[in-house]
Amino acid sequence: MDSSKGTATGNVCRLNKSDGIVVQNEASPTLRGNSCDENGDCGIVFFNSSTGTATNNICRLNKSVGILVLDEASPNLSDNCCEENEEDDIVFME
Repeated sequence: MDSSKGTATGNVCRLNKSDGIVVQNEASPTLRGNSCDENGDCGIVFFNSSTGTATNNICRLNKSVGILVLDEASPNLSDNCCEENEEDDIVFME
């Protein structure tokens, strides 16, 4: 997603080589009720200057992090279930 403002609801993003859902550049989506499990890296990633909302998502058993927020991204995260990820569950880093 680049500059989109759409909604992703009720999706299953599983067993990808890298991430389940990636939000980048100036995208501002609503991610709600998605399941991002057993991905090769992260469940959900926000980076660059992306914003948006992630609510009631499940991110578990990923090789890295459940939800990763990088750079100047500033999403609103609420009521997400992140568990049993190999590194961390939710990470904010520059």
